[in-house]
Formats: sequence, C-alpha cells, structure tokens
Amino acid sequence: MSGRKRAAGAVLDQAASSLQNFTILFAGMRWLDLDALGVFALVYALMTLALTATRSLVLEPYLVRSTATPDLVDAGGRAAGACALVSAVLAAASVLAALVGPDSFRSSLLAAAVVLPFVLIQDSYRYVLFAQGRQLSAGVNDSVGLLVSLAAIIGLGVARHHGTAYLLGAWGLGCLAGVAVGFADGGATLQTGTVEGTLERWDWRANAPLDA
Repeated sequence: MSGRKRAAGAVLDQAASSLQNFTILFAGMRWLDLDALGVFALVYALMTLALTATRSLVLEPYLVRSTATPDLVDAGGRAAGACALVSAVLAAASVLAALVGPDSFRSSLLAAAVVLPFVLIQDSYRYVLFAQGRQLSAGVNDSVGLLVSLAAIIGLGVARHHGTAYLLGAWGLGCLAGVAVGFADGGATLQTGTVEGTLERWDWRANAPLDA
C-alpha cells in the first residue's frame, strides 16, 4: 500500500473512531437526565479506562514489536486473544459490581459487561491491521462500526428508548459489526488459548528484546 493510502486510512480510522464515540456521548447528553447522565459518564469512563489498560499492556507493545515478528497474523491473533481474555475478566467484574452495587447502576453495569468484550476486541483488530500496514482496512472497520452505531441510535430515538443501557448497547452493536468485519477480513484470528505463550514470548519491558 502506498504512503498516501496509508495516511488516508489512518485519518479515516481516527475520524470514524472519534465520531462513533462523539455520537454516543452526544446522544447521552441529549437524552438522559442529570442522574442518568452521571451513571452513563461513570460507566463510559470505566470502559475507556479498560481500553487504555489493554492498549498499554498488550496492544502498544505488540505494535512496537511487530516489525520484529515474522508472522504478523499469528502474533496479531495472540494479541487479540489476550484482549479477549482481559475483556472476559473485566466483564465478570462488571457483573459482580452490578450484583452488589447500587440499583441505579445495575442495568448499566450489566450492559457494560455484554458490550465490553466487543469494544476491546474491535480495538485490538485496529491495532493488528495497523501493524500489518493495512490502515485503510482499519479505517473501513471503524467506519462500519460508526454506521451501525449511528443506525442503532437513530432506531433508539425513533422508538424513544433513551436509557443508559440502550446507549451502551448501540456502542457495542457497532463494535460487534467491526469485530465481524475484522474476522472476515482475515487479519487475525483470536487465539485465546495461547495468552500464556504470548506473555512468555513478549517481555513487556520497553527495552527487552523480542524472543525469536
């Protein structure tokens, strides 16, 4: 892929990802009352923190070390698989918090538990595609997620379903579409059974060499 196409793909990817997040937040500000907006803001912040954690612990090291990895598809599968397992742990924690936490947070935390794996796995596919030099494919992936989330929000608006859980569901539906596109694209297949091998293969310290 030429440098111009890669640059265009990177711009498209960032624009689509940012617009998807903006659309969810804008709908929340328009639809929710003050108490519900506070719940939504807290759950959204927790999910953003989960994204930041997986990027820092798994995806950024994968992206930096990808130039020294001979099989990018296999390595991408391990990175995406690690994110999938992390998301499963966080989803279980979210369910537990919903069971023991205040009633006002219950439906939102349960929705987050369902949505979070799709959000994290789609994000991992973006990094995998970037590592493979396929920025345009990453942009298309995020654009599909944006369009699906936007369609879901329009549908919720027409049906007058304006709750926090519905908004999180719209976000998750877009990310699920992105996961489906990424899987069909063949950039990486989740390898959740090899996370231990992934951690052994990559030393997450910044100056550690990548094992052969």
